Amino acid sequence: MGGTEIYVDALSKSLQTMGVQTIIVKPGFDKSTIREFIYGNQRVIEYPQSSFTDKDLITGDTLPSGLPYFKQVLEQERPDIIHFHEISGSNGITIAHYEVAKSLQIPIFTTLHLAGYVCKTGMLLYKNKKVCDGMIKTYKCAVCSLYNRGVHSGLAEIAVATSMLLPQNNITKEILPGSLAGLLSYPKYINDHRKTLQYIFNESEKVFVLSHWFKEVLLRNTLPETKMILLEKALPHELPTFRSESRPSKESQQVRLIYLGRISKIKGLHLLLEALNTIKCTHWQLDIYGQAGEESYEQYCKKLAQKNETKIFFKNVLQPTEVLNTLRQYDALVCPTVIEEMVGFVVMEAFAAGVPVIGSDSKGIAEQVRNGIDGFLFKSGSAIALAEVLQKIVEDPSTLGNLKKNILAPQSFEIVTKQVYCTYNVALEKMSRAV
Repeated sequence: MGGTEIYVDALSKSLQTMGVQTIIVKPGFDKSTIREFIYGNQRVIEYPQSSFTDKDLITGDTLPSGLPYFKQVLEQERPDIIHFHEISGSNGITIAHYEVAKSLQIPIFTTLHLAGYVCKTGMLLYKNKKVCDGMIKTYKCAVCSLYNRGVHSGLAEIAVATSMLLPQNNITKEILPGSLAGLLSYPKYINDHRKTLQYIFNESEKVFVLSHWFKEVLLRNTLPETKMILLEKALPHELPTFRSESRPSKESQQVRLIYLGRISKIKGLHLLLEALNTIKCTHWQLDIYGQAGEESYEQYCKKLAQKNETKIFFKNVLQPTEVLNTLRQYDALVCPTVIEEMVGFVVMEAFAAGVPVIGSDSKGIAEQVRNGIDGFLFKSGSAIALAEVLQKIVEDPSTLGNLKKNILAPQSFEIVTKQVYCTYNVALEKMSRAV
């Protein structure tokens, strides 16, 4: 269901059409044996991995229990390359798995799907308020991470400043109470986070980057551009027959809005609901599709929606195959995300369906939406700015018709596959000549 999984599924299927044999390897949490199954004509191998996590596992002081099984899979399959798509800090795929692949002399490639490889909180928002430039700085990032965990700003600053005066070893862990030692450990966490990113670049033949803006962030952190391959933006679905058509516009026409994404604070649904509560026109309807991330947040959103309970409807979760046909039923997709989205595949899905996008100026959204041409951008985090855009289109639905005429179909995923395939071959040929 997630963007990374959909992307990997599409890449694997597309590589198969070029004659590449693909195997997807993943942890099988709390499984007792290695098992294999077929998913959409693809081989998937799950290796046993405990679902239990603790602090030592998260910090890398202990290794994931499934690591020997992972090594067994690689020894049996002997792949020509291994392509990592997600690195976690606990019991998923970790840097320890890179070490296994390296020990078996398997060439490594990596795709960075999330901003979390740079930002410990994954949001690139300093103290949940100010957009961050993405540079990993120990003091700044440690304070922000503590604040994100609910620690008061002043206490976070004191704890980090104190910690940076102490030797960075286990002395605090050994002589201080657990909670205090935890507070003082955040500078080390940030430094380890930076080392992990550097390690990924050091050990990967190439690192695939999905957005221009994220490449700029990586460069700010002095990571080698020679290792980066910037992939084209393309829809990880089979493209439908593209059509961009507009309904006859009438002043009384009801504008059909759709929100499609997780019901999570970082996705900004509350901003959309707050904005709709302030606009004066009544010729609109909003349908919300998505899975709740936090029950308390979902209830908060439903409370905000009560003012317009006859116009706002919480729908089911869509399967990936249902997305495009569902989008076609609406006049505009609203993406009020408050974090820096890596790509925002839902924007491409909307454009594939011929639907304009009203999105925050998050970098991943702003790289795709041409403001005033095929959609509208508003200031991220501002319900007032979003309300102004919504008021405009509800008062004059013909605005949306004009946007639809300018929508361009997204590129086929084949263009991404060719880039990846070519990169694999170039690296393999270079290594074979070196032998």
